[in-house]
Amino acid sequence: PTVTIATPAPGQPRPKGSLYIASPESLTRVDLKTHNVLWTTPANYPLAPLVMGKTLFFDDQGSTSPTLEAASVKTGTVAWSNQAYPNGFLLGSRNMLYDSTCDFLSTGASCHVYGINASTGAQIWSYDLTHGTTWIALQNGVLYGVSYTAYFALNAATGVPLWQKDLLRYTDQEAIMNPVVRGNVLSFVSCNATKQSSGFPGCYLYAFNANTGQELWHTTIGDTSAIQVTPTIMGGVVYAATNDGTLHAFRERNGEQLWSANVDGGLI
Repeated sequence: PTVTIATPAPGQPRPKGSLYIASPESLTRVDLKTHNVLWTTPANYPLAPLVMGKTLFFDDQGSTSPTLEAASVKTGTVAWSNQAYPNGFLLGSRNMLYDSTCDFLSTGASCHVYGINASTGAQIWSYDLTHGTTWIALQNGVLYGVSYTAYFALNAATGVPLWQKDLLRYTDQEAIMNPVVRGNVLSFVSCNATKQSSGFPGCYLYAFNANTGQELWHTTIGDTSAIQVTPTIMGGVVYAATNDGTLHAFRERNGEQLWSANVDGGLI
């Protein structure tokens, strides 16, 4: 497809850096200052790319053989491609990649979190996800995961579990989005319409001690307002937005609601 980049309004500074565009059949790098396409590399169906240093990583969701690929930021040339990691949720730090994947194409679908050498694509460790699809976050050498029914922390270098907790002890939950970690707080949202309840009672917002997994607090937000975006933590406050266009602010340490405001329109 032809890439079109808007021109800044008169008097506005032109941004610096690059924009990476993942679209069916290609991955493109655009210079934000000049609007020039620096390179385009073929790909079946690339997911959102991850840039670390001089290398760009992306899951390519092919129809029969999904791959994890590494390409040069400068030229787009593929450095390595590995079919061992079906498409999933990709994170990285220094010389490590972390891919939370489920292989639904093979008989008896299996899910794993992989620790991967970013230079070669070689697997360093693997952790079985018995609870299915898992959303991940990374902080200070710890990989945090939230599945439909559990949440846990792994040593990011070795894959060794640090702790794991059961989400089923809460009623009406179905975690379906990435957690967020700031300092010593792990926060995420779960909503439920099908798994553990017959109705839709709303959504829970949680905060846990990131070192131990012990609950700090949890709260509901209305009976019909779904939260379907990852919360944000800033300055001791947890912010969560609902589909009806309302933004809520809660005190990080105890869950006390500080305020809520309608910001017009959905926030998905």
